[in-house]
Amino acid sequence: MLLAAPPTGGPATQPAGHAPRPHPTSRPTTQPATEAVVRRLVRQLGAAKYAVRESAQKQLADMGEAALPYLMEFIGSDNAEVSNRVASVIRRPKTPALRVEIAARLLSTSDPDQMESGVYMLFESPIEDYDLFVKRMRKARGVERAILEPVAERLAVWKEMTERFNRRYAKLRREKPEVAERELKNHRETKYYQAEAAYWPALEALEDYEVRDRPLHRPTTRPGG
Repeated sequence: MLLAAPPTGGPATQPAGHAPRPHPTSRPTTQPATEAVVRRLVRQLGAAKYAVRESAQKQLADMGEAALPYLMEFIGSDNAEVSNRVASVIRRPKTPALRVEIAARLLSTSDPDQMESGVYMLFESPIEDYDLFVKRMRKARGVERAILEPVAERLAVWKEMTERFNRRYAKLRREKPEVAERELKNHRETKYYQAEAAYWPALEALEDYEVRDRPLHRPTTRPGG
């Protein structure tokens, strides 16, 4: 629908110094408000009623990446229902620092599926994530360090392979486009093999600690918190 033009002779905009009033129903979303909503919904993930749990999970999923910084501390929760539902709504973050921290926390759980999710999260963009992940690993201690180290080692290999591939792919796209697309497909498939090669040593490190009855340290605060 076209907007009507302002009356002839009248100002098209408000006078200087008079900011437009916000719509009465529009309220900026503040960070504390987002955190409060996430915490309320996480509590509902452990509710007795199935419908409440399902609704809370859907609402968290709908919040998308905005919820992720506040969901991190519930990764690997002692409440299995909460832990599984939190893991199910986590998607790969766009922000590298957030992505690396979430991947590290997923890896530091004792849940094989969550650990695998953490590995695959990192292996999507090794060039972007490697240095951040190594810094994160160096801050870790005990079994967490043992779990993250083999992942970092394999991620270094995959980073180097990806850098070589990118150089070759750029040249092939100019000279042999069909070959370039075939090699791109092969490279994407190789990612899964490289991720699996990182996952199994990480899982073995966890199992070694469990055999010795040593507790797994799980971070409970956000970075800088």
